[in-house]
Amino acid sequence: MLNRLKRISIIWGIVAVLLFAFLTAIGFIYKNKTKKYKDLEKELVKVTKSYTATDFNFPINGEEIIITFEELKNAGLIDNLKVDNQKCDGYVEVSFNNVTEYKAFIKCDKYTTHNFNKDKLER
Repeated sequence: MLNRLKRISIIWGIVAVLLFAFLTAIGFIYKNKTKKYKDLEKELVKVTKSYTATDFNFPINGEEIIITFEELKNAGLIDNLKVDNQKCDGYVEVSFNNVTEYKAFIKCDKYTTHNFNKDKLER
């Protein structure tokens, strides 16, 4: 009886370790796949910050201003929005809640930022 319980607990221990290893591997694979898109979002925020550095009416408490990729392109600050030769589109939400916040949203063939809203591109 004791021998059987010991064997079952060892099996469950191995299953737990394998499950943990599998989930960790999936997490690293996902992070690796999305890194290039996250970098593109950071680049869009960086370009938007330089765009808003001069002559920009920053939002007031709770207000939100949308800066589209097209707007940045027309200003000559960015040429394209691509990841691995797939064209993307995007925008940056500029808001103020005691501090100015920038949040980039992009949509590519194989990736879309969570809460991306295509209506914000057509303003």
